[in-house]
Amino acid sequence: MNVKLTVANFYRWTRSVRFVESRAKLGFIDGKCAQHAVNSTTYNQWIRCDSMVAGWLLDFVVPFEALLYVYSATELWDEL
Repeated sequence: MNVKLTVANFYRWTRSVRFVESRAKLGFIDGKCAQHAVNSTTYNQWIRCDSMVAGWLLDFVVPFEALLYVYSATELWDEL
């Protein structure tokens, strides 16, 4: 079920987005999977995964244009 975040349902919403944990991507939200160095061989892979997680989160919120300018999944989570 895709629960959209509102002011009144934050706790229910956070529970619904826990699927990120089952996909082994929670580190992109809680900051444990820090951005790789630009010259790292894994930088592009990190960017792809972070963008994917940020997209998942954006899909679970009522459209709010300011969130489109957040740089990473961690920053997006912190804003939410």
